[in-house]
Amino acid sequence: MHTHANARLTQKGRLRLVSQHLNDHRPLAELAAEAGISLRCAYKWLARYRSGGPASLADRRSVRRRQRRTLDPQQLQQAVELRHQRLHLRHIARLLAAPFSTVARALNRLGLGRLRNLEPKPPVQRYERETPGELIHIDVKKLARFRKVGHRITGNRQQGRSAGVGYDRVHVAIDDATRLAYVEVLPDEQQGTAIGLMSRALAWFNGQGVECLQASWPQAHSNQAVHTPDQRQSRTFYPDPLQGVGVLNALPELRRAESLAAPVSLDL
Repeated sequence: MHTHANARLTQKGRLRLVSQHLNDHRPLAELAAEAGISLRCAYKWLARYRSGGPASLADRRSVRRRQRRTLDPQQLQQAVELRHQRLHLRHIARLLAAPFSTVARALNRLGLGRLRNLEPKPPVQRYERETPGELIHIDVKKLARFRKVGHRITGNRQQGRSAGVGYDRVHVAIDDATRLAYVEVLPDEQQGTAIGLMSRALAWFNGQGVECLQASWPQAHSNQAVHTPDQRQSRTFYPDPLQGVGVLNALPELRRAESLAAPVSLDL
């Protein structure tokens, strides 16, 4: 028996207290005062003795009387098979005659709590061109200008503000096969700027021995919308930004919803 370190009575002392009360008819309050315990504690030991005899006066374990149910290996295997058949957790619990919380806890532990986890995610579709110049990626990064030190150094957002300074656009052209890059910092993204960038980039790539065939062009360069006369359809068409250098739309297989790049073909 593991007796509490601060316990006033052991199992024998509790039995002596109860026996004196039942056999000698001594008041329980008097016996509790002599033992140095409260009257409520004395009544607790008396109630335990009447319900279970002397054996019930021993210290009890602090573990909960009712434990959570678990699924045996066979039930767990059945639950996994039924879950892969896309059955609801409550349906699986009824088929296994097990509590819903038990089934849900076991399947959540295996990562099968959500239906979307039953099937693995499709692998990312990646591509890489083999021939240099076969595909040129063109993109623009917008960076804010500043005329004085910012808040990351001073810690004061009011004093470090550079209002009205404007933005610079970093235009980048990268070859898909070799990762050879051509970069320019330009003031805007207008079509004239984009056409000039592309002309200089093509000349630079040709000087490096890379013959450019196709390009993936961001829609940000085509920022001058042409609206159709029919306002009911509300369609907007964007003119070809590289029409002056002989660029035609191509590569429709690269047009995905998650990409803002519009592939074009270079026919020079």
